[in-house]
Amino acid sequence: MPLPITCAERSTVSCLLEPCTDKALAYQFGPCVVSTDLRLDALPHFELETGLACIQATSSAAPFTVDPHWLHHWIDDDEVVLSMARQGPDYFLRFPDLADFLLEPDASRITVVHRNVDTDDATLEHLLIDQVLPRYLAHEGLLSLHASALTIDGKCLLILGKSGAGKSTLAGFLAAHGHGLLSDDCTIVEVEAGRALATATYPSLRLLPDSVDALYPAGADLRPMAHYSPKQRVAAQQAGDGRLPTLAVDGLVVLEVAEPASDDVALAPMTAAETCLALVRHSFQLDPGDKPRMGAHLRRCSGIARMLPAFRLHYPRRYDRAPEAVAAIEAHVAALPAPPITHVPDPGP
Repeated sequence: MPLPITCAERSTVSCLLEPCTDKALAYQFGPCVVSTDLRLDALPHFELETGLACIQATSSAAPFTVDPHWLHHWIDDDEVVLSMARQGPDYFLRFPDLADFLLEPDASRITVVHRNVDTDDATLEHLLIDQVLPRYLAHEGLLSLHASALTIDGKCLLILGKSGAGKSTLAGFLAAHGHGLLSDDCTIVEVEAGRALATATYPSLRLLPDSVDALYPAGADLRPMAHYSPKQRVAAQQAGDGRLPTLAVDGLVVLEVAEPASDDVALAPMTAAETCLALVRHSFQLDPGDKPRMGAHLRRCSGIARMLPAFRLHYPRRYDRAPEAVAAIEAHVAALPAPPITHVPDPGP
C-alpha cells in the first residue's frame, strides 16, 4: 500500500477552518472534518474533541430571504441544475426545486437555508457531500477532482471522467478484482513536498440499477442516493479505524467512451498540456468568475500535470468488456514508475 499520511500530520485543516467549541459527532470529508446536525451516513464519522478544526454544516429553522443576482449557472441537458450568487464574502447556491445553501468561508460555515418539501434526507446528503462540499474546498484552495481513487498493487491511481462516462462502474469492477476503492466521485488533491497527495471524500459507489446487477448479482446493501435519481449507494469495505488516508498519487487515467464504430480497449499517453486541460475540465469550482482563484487553479493543475503520468482510456461501455478494461489498467499500473519529487511554486490563493 502507498504510505498514508494521517490527519494528525497535516496542517491543511487547521489553516483552513475554525475550531469547534463543543463536543459533537463529526464526519471526515477528504482532509477535513465536518461537524453537523445533518445525517451524512456515507461519510466516515468519529467524535470531535473540543478545539479540533472543522467545517460547520447546519440547517436553519429561521426564515432566510435573498434577492440573488445570479453570477453563474451550471446546465445539464438544457436545464439549470445549480446557480451561484455572491453576498459580500459569502456565496449562495440554489439547486432548483431541491434546496438552497449559504456558504460563509470566513466563518467555516455551510447552512441549508431552504429545503423543498420533497427533498428527503438522502437527497440533502447527496447535495451537500457530492456538490456543495467539493466546491467549498475548491474555493479554499484545494483541487476537488471529479475522480475515483483506487489502490492497485500498492499504487494510487485516480480515474477522471465526466458524469455518465462509466467511472463508478469501472471503479466497481476494479474493486471486485480485489483492488482498494477509496472514493467514487470526488477526490481532493494537494501538493506537498513535491508530491501530489490525494484524499478520498468517502468510500462508496453511486450506481444505476443495471450496474448494480452486473457488479452484485447476489445482491448488495443499497440505499437511495436521491429521490429524483434511480442511482443507489453501495458502501465499500473500509480497513483500520475507518478514516480515510492521504496517499501519494502515482498516475492518472482519463476515461473516455469509445466511439460506436470502435470496439477496442486502449490506453494512450497524454501530454502535460492535455493532462492540465483534463484536470481543469474534471474539477469542481464554486465561483468560475473569480479570476485570482481561477488563475491559481490553473497553475495548480499545470503543476500536477507535470508531475504525474496520465493516460486516456477508451473502452466500449459494455459489461462484458469491463474485464478487458480492468486488465489494461492493471498492466498499465504495473508499469508505472514512481513519480519524481517535483518543485511546484505556490499557486497563490
